[in-house]
Amino acid sequence: MRMDGTRNITSRDAADFSALAERAARAAGFNPDQAQLFAQAAALHLSHDGASEALLQALGTPKDSPARRLPLLLQDILRAARAMPGTLELTLHPDDTALAMAYVRLLPIATSDIAVVADPQTPPRLRLCPDLNTAVSPDRPASVMVPQSVLDRLTELARQADPARS
Repeated sequence: MRMDGTRNITSRDAADFSALAERAARAAGFNPDQAQLFAQAAALHLSHDGASEALLQALGTPKDSPARRLPLLLQDILRAARAMPGTLELTLHPDDTALAMAYVRLLPIATSDIAVVADPQTPPRLRLCPDLNTAVSPDRPASVMVPQSVLDRLTELARQADPARS
């Protein structure tokens, strides 16, 4: 474990972290598919130095959460790519910007030129160029760096779902 500013950060096996995140998401009220995608995206988000606070915020508001909206965005990307090859630009909910890139990395197709476009005059947008002809497997990090406070909160949520397992 190391100290990073005022936060304790620890390295965790990504598969173990994802399993904990999935149980926590289920306990927070997400359906199994949403919880599984959230868990995969959470590991990717942290492996790409994403802010851990975004994970807790997503779990804290189950009825209005990126973990509910972003799986739908992935479906929208695939539908739009079939209808209109080339660069796509889709509007994001402002609360979804932090986790959007991690969810895009879960797509089963190659993507390039991915960016979250922020303009004070318009809602945030996700810009990317999907390639339906190139299948890819999502990146699976071996380990993730996680603040102890995030692990504690995920464990607390997971215990609510299955006290014997946590």
